[in-house]
Amino acid sequence: MLASLSDSNKKSFILILMMAILYFCSGSMMLYLPKFFISLQASKQTAGVLVALAVIPFVMFSMLSGYFANKFGAGRLVLLGTSLHFVAALLYLTVDEISPLIYLLRIMQGLGHVCVFTPLFTAIARIVPDDFKAQGIGYFTIAIQLGTASGSFLGELVIAEFGYSLFFIIIAAMNVICAVASRFLHETSHEEKASDIVAESNGSPTNWMLVSGGMILILVLGGVFGTLLQFIPVYFDEMFTSGVIFEVIPSRCFLTSALITVACIRLFGGRHSDGKHKGVIVMACHIGLLIAVYLITMISGIGTSLAISILFGLSYGLLYPMTNAYVLTQVSKRSRGVVTGALTMLFEGGFRGYALVAGIVAHHFGFIYMFYTLLVFYVSGAMIYYMTIMLSNKRLSKILAKIEFAEMKAEI
Repeated sequence: MLASLSDSNKKSFILILMMAILYFCSGSMMLYLPKFFISLQASKQTAGVLVALAVIPFVMFSMLSGYFANKFGAGRLVLLGTSLHFVAALLYLTVDEISPLIYLLRIMQGLGHVCVFTPLFTAIARIVPDDFKAQGIGYFTIAIQLGTASGSFLGELVIAEFGYSLFFIIIAAMNVICAVASRFLHETSHEEKASDIVAESNGSPTNWMLVSGGMILILVLGGVFGTLLQFIPVYFDEMFTSGVIFEVIPSRCFLTSALITVACIRLFGGRHSDGKHKGVIVMACHIGLLIAVYLITMISGIGTSLAISILFGLSYGLLYPMTNAYVLTQVSKRSRGVVTGALTMLFEGGFRGYALVAGIVAHHFGFIYMFYTLLVFYVSGAMIYYMTIMLSNKRLSKILAKIEFAEMKAEI
């Protein structure tokens, strides 16, 4: 894939991967915010609301962020976003109760994230040619998962050994480094060839039907991924304190192992993501993910936690890059900035926003029913995804039949 990039874009691509590792390491550490909120006597429902609050800026500004990143480049937006994260992390040092300040900080973090994640993703979409789109996005998400995996481990370790003050200081320092790196980011779109240009038929009902199905699946995957990463630590704590299990299960025995597995499957299986068997791979991943989410309710110790986390990582691993590439190759290059903004909005909407539903269900009915609700949400989204494919194929068959009939009539 790198051979298809210019020297300038190779450097930018590598820099983006390095920034993604560090930025998402700091972001993964923030997955322990629910524990921080609960330590301040917040209820599970309040913690869910606070986690979900950061999605508001994404809903409002992600498409705009993608548009500007596609038109002017990602560097300045990334600088702004990391600066907001830096200030928010330092202000958390002054927090000792659930107050309006926490709600403001969550909005700041949401704004910061929309100014970093969407522009970096848009830069990848601009740099990588269509023939390697899924692979390029896969490498980008490997960097994300490496950062997220290391952050989940580092966050728990720092909180346990040093407390929340050093925890927030480390997050602030990571964002300063990313802010400096953003000044060296100078990506340019790869040269377009005639074969790369998507025809205007991308606006046809059939293509937009497929795009809508892919976007819905991205929303659902964000909800599944975000709910597990943000609520597994609290779920393990509650199982121990309520006597369901008699040995503490460290959160890293699910989070870190799952995220490392995701990174490995994308690294070693990425070359198959654009191959002829991608439909079979996607179906197998859906079935595995369905089983993994259900089995989480049966975790009883470190061993089962590790086994189920690996199944989750193997199943989820290729779904995200393949679905994003599926959507991006259906639209024209001029629209990709807005579309990448929509994709990140939907993923973050699921990742952060579904936490609101999860928190309410967990508060009133318990974590087991929270996971069952998540299972229903996932199955519904996957069914809609495959339904759009079936309808699109049916519509295409009718069009081809009409063309064939017209040709036969013309011959007569």
